Amino acid sequence: MAHLDYREKGGYSLLELQFYQADGSSRLALVYTGTEDNEEFVGEEPLAQIAKTIAESRGPSGPNIDYLMNLVIAMRDIAPDHPDEHLLALETQVRALQEAATPATAAAPVEVIEVEPTDTRTQ
Repeated sequence: MAHLDYREKGGYSLLELQFYQADGSSRLALVYTGTEDNEEFVGEEPLAQIAKTIAESRGPSGPNIDYLMNLVIAMRDIAPDHPDEHLLALETQVRALQEAATPATAAAPVEVIEVEPTDTRTQ
């Protein structure tokens, strides 16, 4: 928990909530949530702006891209039959921003060496 408390220290509140599973059972879950009284709370933003912020930001725990991609992987593992469309659209936009920021691989310059033609005919 200490690792999560450190990572989520930017004004998130830790709540204990009842989590209901697909099979009807439930259990208590700890959830970090950002609220409007948090000075870092942004509120709703267009998906493109959220993607840009994630692609360009880094916190004490590492790049925000890593956090997003790990969340995408976890959600695909935890709930493969219930894709989070917002999360998947965000993943797509962040990957597109990454690709646009990565310069295309340029071919290495080729050194041209001039040589005298050789006569391959037998004499």
